[in-house]
Amino acid sequence: MKDVDLSSVEIFDTRDPNRNGQLKMPWWDWECLDQNSVTCKMWRAYAHRYIRDSDKALSLIDTTYNRLVKPGDKVLGIQCRGTDYTKHKPHAHPVQPSPEMVIEKAEQLIKTHGYNKIFLATEDGIVFRKFKDKFGDIIIASDESHVDYDGTSWVNNILPQGEQAKLDHGMAYLISMAMLTRCSAFVAGRTSGSVGVMLLSTGFEYSYIFDLGFYD
Repeated sequence: MKDVDLSSVEIFDTRDPNRNGQLKMPWWDWECLDQNSVTCKMWRAYAHRYIRDSDKALSLIDTTYNRLVKPGDKVLGIQCRGTDYTKHKPHAHPVQPSPEMVIEKAEQLIKTHGYNKIFLATEDGIVFRKFKDKFGDIIIASDESHVDYDGTSWVNNILPQGEQAKLDHGMAYLISMAMLTRCSAFVAGRTSGSVGVMLLSTGFEYSYIFDLGFYD
């Protein structure tokens, strides 16, 4: 990010009603999801300057990466949300793509770009199995929990409770997001998580974020 001079960057906020086009924090604004935009480059520079993984987290991330990815692998990273997000459709949040839409995009990119593995980040067990049934052994994943969601509660209420369980789940999520940042390409819905991946990566040879509007 040497082309970004942080000392001269104005800080803006797209969610401020008096914003005048300003942005003072990363958000699911398109400027944060377009890796070629000045805004994305700015926040990526900030992220790489000030955010550091702990030694424990970095060791777990490296171990997971070395276990799943071999020299010469060309990995397509996919984040596909499900469970309570797509069931309850939270007001004013970005509409998420269906698994079928993401699978179709992945098939296209495998043909055009030659990816031989797909790293899949999803909390939804049904979504995971749909990808596994379609792509078989080229699907790789970390140890992130997969939930078969019945729509009767929120995912946080279904996951194991207790301080250590929450820490373990948080670490698993961090590893999954970090793995996405190391992929050659990135495909996702428009979420805070996809913004985080975009900013914490060093850039992708190809990225695609679904733009499907917002839930009512």
